[in-house]
Formats: sequence, structure tokens, C-alpha cells
Amino acid sequence: MDIKGFKIKNQKIQKIWIIIFLALLVAIFLIGISFFIVFNNSSKITSNNDIFNLDSYYAKYSVVTYSNKNQNSYIIEEYCSKEKDNTKFRFNTMNKESNYSYIITNDTFSIKSNEQKNSFQNYESVQKNVNLLSISTYIDLYNNLKNGDNISSNKNNGINVSIEEKDKLISYKIKLEDKVNCLDENLNKYLNNLRDNVKVSSLELIIDKDKNIPIEYTVYREDDRAYIDITYSEFEINKKIDEKVFSF
Repeated sequence: MDIKGFKIKNQKIQKIWIIIFLALLVAIFLIGISFFIVFNNSSKITSNNDIFNLDSYYAKYSVVTYSNKNQNSYIIEEYCSKEKDNTKFRFNTMNKESNYSYIITNDTFSIKSNEQKNSFQNYESVQKNVNLLSISTYIDLYNNLKNGDNISSNKNNGINVSIEEKDKLISYKIKLEDKVNCLDENLNKYLNNLRDNVKVSSLELIIDKDKNIPIEYTVYREDDRAYIDITYSEFEINKKIDEKVFSF
């Protein structure tokens, strides 16, 4: 038996394993550096985007809706794309009982559940009621209301818009105090419908100041109890969304 040859062969195998081990360490190190660079760049991109001026976004969030007797919980994925005058949404809704999806365009509302599909044309009331779940509704309201043309110097316009900062969180709150009387007639109609028929008293959006992404969005009833409470787990600003998302 060639003991010397065996030792040499064994040493070669050991060297190979050492090389493989070192290569793995280097690979892990490089992956770690790459992840760190990508993560930092991603954070910078996110923080430089304005949450109130979105062209598109993807969001995943948990929703709790409250009624007098019950509360229901959902997980929702939301896609939004805005191009000129064409705004499109898709919501994938999941809970313990069922999963369903609905798509909203400028004039069409489509819903799909258990392979069945229904579409409604020019169904504006459904669009607006459904969209109360969407952060885009709050953003549109806030952008309209913060404009001096809509929140006039008239103290009796029925709206109070407030901004508060605490512990790196910023709260944007729209409170419907009385009959809304802005200068925009359509805005008046929508907000008064929320206040009088849906019994909404206020809407509040809380964002992370550093990352500039939403943390929580809450719609309150007139007794200041939560009507809809949304907590975001994912939010991608100005995400490019494939057109196929907006069709069944």
C-alpha cells in the first residue's frame, strides 16, 4: 500500500475543500455587499419620491372593517397605474372565506370570484365606494383640499386639514366637521356623501417620515371609532406595472 501516495491525495482533497469553503465565504460576502448596496439605493429612491404625487404603486396591506356587530379582516394587494386621464386599479382580496379580484378603470368595474366574472359600465358610485379602501382616494382628496382654491379662507367650509409629526411619523388628517362647502362642486358632493350617508367623520394617513411610505390609513365614523383600519406591509412607489395585471 502506498501510504505516501494516500497522504498526498488526502492533502489534495483537503485543499480542494478549503478552496471551496473560502469561495463560498467570498460569495456570501459579495452577496451581502450587493444586498447592502441595492438596499441603500432602494431606500434612497423611495425617500426621494413624493407619496402625494404618485404615477403608480403596488401595495400589500391588512384591512379590518368594523360594523355595529361584526368586524372582518382581509389581506389586499393593490395595483395602481396613472397615465394622463386614465387611472387603473386592481385589488386582490383574500380572507378565510373567499378570494376575489376586482379591476377599476375610468368607466368600468369588473369583479372575478370562483372563475366567474361580472363587469359594470359607467358605474361611478361603485368605483368611489370601493376606492375608499385605496390610499389614492386619500391622496386625491388631500391634494385637492390643500390647494388654496378648494380650502378657501372661509372658516365655514366644513373641513379641517391637519398635519402632526411625532417620533418620525407624520399624520395627515382630513376632518369633516360640518357640511362641506369648498369651491369644487364635485368635491363637495363626494365629501358630503361620505359624511351624511357613509357616516365618515375623518380620514387619517400616517407615513414614515424617513422612508416616505405609508404605515397606516384609517377611516373614522362620526363617533370617532374606526370604520376601516389599514396597515401596510409592502409599498412600492412608482412601480412599473405590466398591463396584463389590469385584465382577467
